[in-house]
Amino acid sequence: PQELTEVRLPPGLCRIAMRAIATPRADRFGSVEELRHEIEGFLRGGSYFDSRTFPAGTVIVKEGDIADVAYVITAGTCQAFRKERGRRVNLRSLSPGDVFGEGAMFASGTRNASVVALDDVTVIVVSRESLHEELALDSWMGSFVRALAVRYRDLDARQRVQSTLTDQMRVIQTIVEFMSRTAMWCGATTLGGSWSRVWGALGGELRISHEHVVELISRTPDIAIDLEADTITLSVPAPIA
Repeated sequence: PQELTEVRLPPGLCRIAMRAIATPRADRFGSVEELRHEIEGFLRGGSYFDSRTFPAGTVIVKEGDIADVAYVITAGTCQAFRKERGRRVNLRSLSPGDVFGEGAMFASGTRNASVVALDDVTVIVVSRESLHEELALDSWMGSFVRALAVRYRDLDARQRVQSTLTDQMRVIQTIVEFMSRTAMWCGATTLGGSWSRVWGALGGELRISHEHVVELISRTPDIAIDLEADTITLSVPAPIA
């Protein structure tokens, strides 16, 4: 029915109608009572939206993807997580009744976390179009909702930037202290040593991935790493005469 009209119809009602008029008799409702039961279930709610089932292990939404739908869990459990400093950080568990994916839709942005199905999960799929219709997002109230969503995402982004800066300061301080005790002078203002030795001594203490440590150091002008040559150098300010 949806293909024959420009008016958006509830997917659940479309499924009921198409089953009722299916050409193979075996595909139709077995009785009027069964048809009535389906219609009553639709009227009780939820069937206005599409429903999908994801097998255990499926990544339902992926961090960084464009957001076009949100989800309401009706059965099963999920885990929300994101990648931070090269490792997976679990955010929270999701169970029936929980909603995910709505923030990026309201703010017209990208996903800031991934969600994976821990077991077989059934969800109601809420499209952006449905949200516009149900919440009147083109009204003043819709503008208010979008503004709140944007502020939430801005706060989340600031917290992540602060976390990165904190990690960078911690990593640099730890490396500088270690090199001041163990490195050799390569000139009047340069300390040098083996990067594999530094990483072997400090990797466990830093508690973040090798790739992320290298990335953080690359942002620091006074420290340089050459992975191929296995060297690390630290520029030290020249003494004031």
